[in-house]
Amino acid sequence: MFGADEDILAIVPEGPWPDYLKLHFVDTRTGMRFKLTVETYHGSGGSWGPMEPE
Repeated sequence: MFGADEDILAIVPEGPWPDYLKLHFVDTRTGMRFKLTVETYHGSGGSWGPMEPE
């Protein structure tokens, strides 16, 4: 099973998929950072939004 923080290129469509994913994205134009969390096992749940500044 993968950990919670994933390299999106390591996740293959055929699976197996972990129960939970947390991915970070950066808008290359503005530098704004976003976090996506999903529950792959249940098929619902998760969130998308800006990350808090560090």
